[in-house]
Amino acid sequence: MTSTYIRAAGLLAALGIAASSARAQAPRRGTGGSAVSPAADFPSTPGGVLARALLAAINSGDTAQLRRWSDTSFSAAARQRGNAATDAELLRTVQSQGGGIELLSVRDGEPLRWEARLRRTGRRAEMLMGVAPGAVPRAEGIGLSIVAEPAAPWPTGRLAPDAIRGAIEQRVGEAARRDDFSGVVRVMRGDSVFFEQAYGELDHNVHAPNRPDTRFNVASMGKMFVAVAVGQLVDAGKLRWDDTLAAVLPEYPNRDAARRITLHQLLTHSAGLGGLFDRPGYDRRKDYPTAASLLEVFAREPLLYAPGTDSRYSNEGFVVLGAVVEKVSGENFYDYVRRHVYAAAGMRDTDAFAIDDPVENVAVGYAWFDDDPLGLRPRRPNWAYLGRRGTPAGGGYSTAADMVRFSQALRGGRLVRSETAARLTAVQNGLPHYGYGFQLSTIGGRDVVGHDGGGSGSGINSDLFWFRDGSWTVAVMGNYDAPAAYRVARGILGFLAGQ
Repeated sequence: MTSTYIRAAGLLAALGIAASSARAQAPRRGTGGSAVSPAADFPSTPGGVLARALLAAINSGDTAQLRRWSDTSFSAAARQRGNAATDAELLRTVQSQGGGIELLSVRDGEPLRWEARLRRTGRRAEMLMGVAPGAVPRAEGIGLSIVAEPAAPWPTGRLAPDAIRGAIEQRVGEAARRDDFSGVVRVMRGDSVFFEQAYGELDHNVHAPNRPDTRFNVASMGKMFVAVAVGQLVDAGKLRWDDTLAAVLPEYPNRDAARRITLHQLLTHSAGLGGLFDRPGYDRRKDYPTAASLLEVFAREPLLYAPGTDSRYSNEGFVVLGAVVEKVSGENFYDYVRRHVYAAAGMRDTDAFAIDDPVENVAVGYAWFDDDPLGLRPRRPNWAYLGRRGTPAGGGYSTAADMVRFSQALRGGRLVRSETAARLTAVQNGLPHYGYGFQLSTIGGRDVVGHDGGGSGSGINSDLFWFRDGSWTVAVMGNYDAPAAYRVARGILGFLAGQ
């Protein structure tokens, strides 16, 4: 994911949570894990006490009371990072625009999450708060994301194929009619197309509809391509999973870090590197023609933690892996994945082209940005917020059909050896529920593999997931903020787990 899921400057990075992982842990009624409070009240934990005081300050309508909470309740680390001031501004916007908050449900844990209804708009929002450890609770950051109204429940029990299609069509269509989803859904049963439909518009200015072959920004789904590229070089005997960065990329600017970082740590987000896009040296308008050219942005900076001692979702780690692919293969990263991943998988409409390249049938992303976090105005196009070109961390473009072809090629042994594919998609010692560039979860008792991409305030959200046994594959490509596509994909997967 190339941008944060929740509007909070640096919060997810501070908490070590990927945008995608944050969504994967979002509240789900009737599931395991942390409990949802039936009384819609905060728990009597340090974080709960802090959140209850925040809710009271917002609902007071008193800007001075909210300012006192902000002045006294953020951690020193949050103030040092600079996100405390940004999050305080977000809270003032919520207070002034929301007309108060009605608490709907709470999920205790780290971070603390709650769902609320904004009284002025009637919209639902998910908020989260990271809580710093210590005797006196302090907030690491605040986040907010507008979420859809609960959809009609999915049917239960085994259904005939036509009834399965009908259920998918009804619920995705309902989300599109509410303007909660815009994009393409492709569902595969085995290797056959079971359901495919496009919804919404790829360009609101000319009212051009999305088509099944429309290209969407895949954001962090591109991390799967990087992992496969590394796996191919391992298969060729040119890399080993435990190689140090110093051994495979000796020109890496931070020599001390390079001696301590391994490929395993880079692939599992445990190398001590950061998020890239919040670095002062990153210029989204600049064309970085190679993965190695991006190293100048961050590689000389100190590590966030000693490699292998923690795990925090890191775009920079996958940029470094892209530079390793370039060094070892002798090819530009973008050329390498075109030839050895996209072409090998039959992906004809996938690339990390520049924002001003003359490419047709590309969906414009639409979002509610930080000046309108509560969605009081129509979504706006995201061109001004995009990088000039995708990176090895994500940001390329693809279609639902191409993403399905990628999953089929991986499972079919056309990209890497079967034992390598198994390693890529097995839980590793790093980011929870993560392999090597692949997200892993269990839905309805079924193992699920894939990755999602995008975030709130980005106009990007797409997902590719499949059951490990290959029975069903779901690709949902979208051009609205997260969690629009994520909710559609997870709903379909949960339903199909019972079929």
